[in-house]
Amino acid sequence: MAATTAAVPVHETRPDPIRAFAVKHADVLFLIALTAIAAVPRLWALGEIPQGIHGDEAQVGMDAWRVLEDGWIGVYTVAALGQPAGHAYYVAPFIEILGSSALSVRLPFALAGIAAVPLAYTLFRLQASRTVAVIAALLLALSLWHIHFSRTAHWPITYPTVELAVLVFWTLAIQRGGLHWFALAGATLGLGLYTYNIYPIFVIAFTVWVVLYTLQNKRGAAFKPWATKVALAAGIAFLYGIPLFVYILTPSNEYFDHYNQYYETYSVLATPAYTEGGLADKAEIIFDQVRIWIGAYAWEGVPDLIDASSPDYSPMLDMMTLGLFVAGVGYATVNWRKTPHLLALTLLAIMPLTSLLQTNATYRGVLGLAPFVAFFAALPLAWLWQRATAQINDLYRGLGYAVVIIVITVIGYTNVHAYFDTWANSFLFPWVYTQEISEASEYLDALDDEPYVYFYSSRWPFDYETRQYLAPGFEGEDRSERFGRRHDDVIDRRRDSVFILLNPYLDRLEGIKRLYPGGTEYVGRDGDDVLFIAYHVPSDPAFLTMPPR
Repeated sequence: MAATTAAVPVHETRPDPIRAFAVKHADVLFLIALTAIAAVPRLWALGEIPQGIHGDEAQVGMDAWRVLEDGWIGVYTVAALGQPAGHAYYVAPFIEILGSSALSVRLPFALAGIAAVPLAYTLFRLQASRTVAVIAALLLALSLWHIHFSRTAHWPITYPTVELAVLVFWTLAIQRGGLHWFALAGATLGLGLYTYNIYPIFVIAFTVWVVLYTLQNKRGAAFKPWATKVALAAGIAFLYGIPLFVYILTPSNEYFDHYNQYYETYSVLATPAYTEGGLADKAEIIFDQVRIWIGAYAWEGVPDLIDASSPDYSPMLDMMTLGLFVAGVGYATVNWRKTPHLLALTLLAIMPLTSLLQTNATYRGVLGLAPFVAFFAALPLAWLWQRATAQINDLYRGLGYAVVIIVITVIGYTNVHAYFDTWANSFLFPWVYTQEISEASEYLDALDDEPYVYFYSSRWPFDYETRQYLAPGFEGEDRSERFGRRHDDVIDRRRDSVFILLNPYLDRLEGIKRLYPGGTEYVGRDGDDVLFIAYHVPSDPAFLTMPPR
């Protein structure tokens, strides 16, 4: 009798819907997560750190108010030695909604900085791999360099964001061939001219890369259709740039004064030591400046009195990022024929040329390289992650993943801690971002009336941009030794007045109180530090018929 075999029930394995969704929408989920990670260090206490508001930031806000009041203000503004006016139109809606404050003028730039992170992910996802894209975007999100400039109302932060948008559209144009992608890339390239004076160096580097890419990939029959599409993009970029080109070519606008003044003031090539020195002297000066410039990123920071970068003399790149960057550059150089490597190497070779020999604003001029520093640093970590993924042994695979995660975590903690602890608590932050006059101006703006202001400061005049932006509408005069035409404490008693005393005039209060007893005193503090003193003196009816003194 034949043995019977019992049927073994077969259990159907249902796919995990959450896992299936995550796999299907991985890129979208990564974009959301990376954007959220980037947002936290760029938005946290944005109105309070840096303490105060820099004169350049205030000028951005005042240009935005000009847009709100007048509409079209042209393509260029003379504020801060002259800048393209794109930032004014961009910031205006935020000022209209939120009013004049540090937060309202910084928020649009912080959002531009945040946008760079998903754009970096998109670019490197298209050109390289998801692993490289995730790690590079994470490193950019946690970059001290990029975080710092994202938190100030300075136009340089818009530079890498627009640059990444151009490269994303151009990469989509390469891969998909649609004319609309070339048109979008060209339009974005042209609009970028209205972001920052340094932006043209990216246009040059981008052009060089396109030429190299063309020589490498578009020969023979493929050249003509490719050249036609490139010409379309270039034509649209030129079209968008025409208003600025007209401004530049109008002699009365003196567009190049900005560059000439920077060159004469801050370039080592304009110093007497260089112009009067011999060949050996010139070579030594250039070598020393290049060493200092590289050192600012690699081994010893240069405290920057324009942006308050590196107040503790620490280099801009932490040790781990620097090591990964060097390894990544080596790897990319060996594999230079790959599109993302050729692009990153081309930008790295050309974009520093604008600031390499400058002694001022060391870090802002090459901020456009920040995404590509992150890309280079991501290459060795991505290689290790991919090697770990290929491991059969669970222990080795887990160790590889752990090393990458720990390295990124340490880099993130190091940079975020450096900014919010070391940098934010340094002397340089409140000094550069003018905390004293900022707090005094905010105090004035919060008053129910607008008393006449008698202003005492050895550092700022009453009409300094920070006061004009934060407390517009006030009338006043300087009484300091440096800025005032009068240095006494005699005031016009026919109207309500307020004395605003900043360092080193705080001890002037007692004499003023003896002259005008019964006034109201307010002391503005930051912890134990006195930032300013306000002393209100009401009008005296007995003086209403007397002429002003």
